[in-house]
Amino acid sequence: MSTVLRGAAALFLGVSMIGAAQARPALDAALDAPAWDESSTVANDDVQLTNPLVADAIQLASADEPTLATSDSGLACDASVDCTDDVNCGDLCGCGPKWYASVGAVFLKRDRPDAGTVVAANPAGTPFSSASDFSFNYDAGVDVGLARRLAGGTIVEARYFGVDSTDTNQFVTPGGFIGAGFTGPANTSFNGKYLTMLDSTEINLRRPLNDRLSILGGFRWVELKDEMSYKINGNVATGTYEYNNRLYGAQIGANYSLARPTARWIASAETKVGMYGNVADGGIFEYQGNNFIGGFADGHTTTAFVGEIDLTLGYRLTKHIVVRGGYQMLWMDNVALAGNAASRSLLNPSLLRDIDFNSLFYQGAMTGVDFTW
Repeated sequence: MSTVLRGAAALFLGVSMIGAAQARPALDAALDAPAWDESSTVANDDVQLTNPLVADAIQLASADEPTLATSDSGLACDASVDCTDDVNCGDLCGCGPKWYASVGAVFLKRDRPDAGTVVAANPAGTPFSSASDFSFNYDAGVDVGLARRLAGGTIVEARYFGVDSTDTNQFVTPGGFIGAGFTGPANTSFNGKYLTMLDSTEINLRRPLNDRLSILGGFRWVELKDEMSYKINGNVATGTYEYNNRLYGAQIGANYSLARPTARWIASAETKVGMYGNVADGGIFEYQGNNFIGGFADGHTTTAFVGEIDLTLGYRLTKHIVVRGGYQMLWMDNVALAGNAASRSLLNPSLLRDIDFNSLFYQGAMTGVDFTW
């Protein structure tokens, strides 16, 4: 999928969130549970209707009396209202929790490398091994966040998550081979390892537009290391394709909540998109034993794209604690990857003096515990 199509998909989700806000009453009826601290009431037979014409009766406010605008929770939102323990008019008024913290994990799987040949028969070119022989599982990583709500409701938030993805591949060449920067005879053993390390750090300003919809903008820093290495006949020779991507840039996003802020069950969808400068370097590095003997490498800076979609479902245990789980998708365009580099330079490693950029996709589960105070 091209960068334009992926950006359009993320933009469509953001617009859909805004459109869903128009259908909020129906969503309330379908998804809202009672507030975590909402108490039930019992009718009292002694309570009687009061004739409004009686002098002591409770009267409606007159048409010329000013009234305070209220949020969905029914609490007044006005500059004259002070934020105290007895008054919580929500993030829009700056009266929500001051601090937010989350501790959790992600279980992400990176997509399989492209099916390009990395070791082949010499000179016939019959494929012996492909980068797609490496198939990744769901790997666990840490996911933590911290946020502070400022006066007026704007939230400053920071999040970090990271995951390492690994797989191995062993084979013996049935004939003379070329690949991993070397040539050799038949019956040569290859022990391959593929490692991808992803680290994402972001700092955002989030602004609630209403009780359901918020928008954000901020800075994101993504580091992606992609390495594919082959040890030949034990440790006789080693060929390593290694690339480092350092992405720096701005992002925007939106979050739409499907339930009231005070409901026990919480459901939300969030999307983020951003353009980044990718400072990339890498190539092939060749060793005999543990001694470096040469290689071909390059460094280059290009414009990259990162998009993320998170779908979350949570349950409020107490006023201050929420447990949650969900599904996360992350894709990156214009990043340098080892598998692609190996396949395009099979017959001529010197081609790696120039970096080629490709795309990478992650998807999987996320879970955690959120605390507010």
